[in-house]
Amino acid sequence: MGFCCFDYYCIRFVLAIFLPPLAVCMTVGCGMTVVLNVLLTLLGFIPGIIHAMWIVCKANNESKDKNEDAMEQAEENAKRYDDARNEKLEAAQQEAAKQEAAQHQMNAIEVEATPVV
Repeated sequence: MGFCCFDYYCIRFVLAIFLPPLAVCMTVGCGMTVVLNVLLTLLGFIPGIIHAMWIVCKANNESKDKNEDAMEQAEENAKRYDDARNEKLEAAQQEAAKQEAAQHQMNAIEVEATPVV
């Protein structure tokens, strides 16, 4: 990701400071977490901010973990695909070598069987 200030994480983090319930709603959707954040914000603005920042940071870490897991899975799938393709290629090369050897042997038999005049 770079240092882009227009990244969704950055926007949610700034919103967590100025409008904590909106940041929580953008992060986890409308639910009990947003209601809790509204109550914390009404009881004191600072607890609402702390809760919103915690939710935003937690969601960001979870999404990074999911992205890393997805990348690892994609790499494993690519490796399996390459291995399977290489096995098929080797099998095809071995089959071609067998056919070439058989053809060479047939040619040798035909040469031996040809009567010399």
